[in-house]
Amino acid sequence: MVITYIAVENLFSGHVLNQQYQFEAPVSAYDILPQRIKRYTESLNGNPQTLDYGKRDTVRISTIDLFGDDVLLARECFNSILNGQTFTMDPLGTIASPSGTLLTCVHHLDKFREARLSVTDWFQFSATYRILSGS
Repeated sequence: MVITYIAVENLFSGHVLNQQYQFEAPVSAYDILPQRIKRYTESLNGNPQTLDYGKRDTVRISTIDLFGDDVLLARECFNSILNGQTFTMDPLGTIASPSGTLLTCVHHLDKFREARLSVTDWFQFSATYRILSGS
């Protein structure tokens, strides 16, 4: 997975505020979650109505277990995009070998998960993003 973002929080050593960077880490999970946005109502005489507002796709990703500088870079990336900035993600590619799937996303739930694995310094990151465009 490669995420291209603007660094604004938890800056990694040597990184500059408001500069574009790429974070690369293999994923352990990658799921696209399609969702119809509907509203169900009922008229006064009991007739049901469905208002369909369209479809919204989200993507849920989890990194493999990360250690050392990779954890610091992940914190910078995930905290920076948490503020609602639009970013691009290649969920299955690398910087050297793009997969051809480029998603433009924005944070969906205003949170991410940073899980410490046991009592070690290994961490796993996961988040859900709304897909704005891409294939």
